[in-house]
Amino acid sequence: MSNHASMSNGETHRPHSPVHYSQEHTHHAQNKAHQPSHSHPRRTGCLGVLQCIRDGVIKAVCTIIPPGGILSAAFNMASASIGAGILGLPSATDSAGLILAILYLIVITYFSVFSMYILALAAQNTRIKSFEGMARWLFPAGKYAFSYWAAFIRWFYGFSGCVAYVISIGNSITPMFAGAAKQHPDNSAIQFFATTQGNRVFTVIIWLCVMLPLLIPKHVDSLRYASALAVMFIVYFVIMAV
Repeated sequence: MSNHASMSNGETHRPHSPVHYSQEHTHHAQNKAHQPSHSHPRRTGCLGVLQCIRDGVIKAVCTIIPPGGILSAAFNMASASIGAGILGLPSATDSAGLILAILYLIVITYFSVFSMYILALAAQNTRIKSFEGMARWLFPAGKYAFSYWAAFIRWFYGFSGCVAYVISIGNSITPMFAGAAKQHPDNSAIQFFATTQGNRVFTVIIWLCVMLPLLIPKHVDSLRYASALAVMFIVYFVIMAV
């Protein structure tokens, strides 16, 4: 009786066979495939081709420059460290001479790297990730005075850098439109942009459409693509200047 009961229990709790499981799995997969996808709708025609190209480009760029990686941090740091001073480097080199210019660059590069190393070491030891908090921690007797001073220095540095870039853009496009105005004297648009007022209008357009959107992202890591492009242009500028 006990053996018969154990056999009946064994037949009752027998697991599904592999064939039956594979059939159920296949049927479930087919039903899931026939269900419409609302999160990623498929597009056909030209829009589908453009969407595939866009997804491929985004995937390739994210693979080359991953978010939060060493490469993206290096591009952001290089773009912030070099700054707009690269635009005045040829004139400074011509005024100081080749030997002194190289010597100045070596000394300034050493002090820049050393200062960034000191800041990283202080942030690692204090676990403070902001300049204002670090100033408040290093100078507790001053309460919030040094943190406000650090915030003002950062604001002034960022604001002056933005102004320098805008002025550099205006100075760069002036000879371009001047040469184009000589070649196309009948074009009223080129003649307008060759004037001072047109130069300012074109500079404002570039600032509004190119520079201002770079200030909108919340995280600095979002600027890794713009920083990589800026570093590439700086390398191109240096090669052309040399």
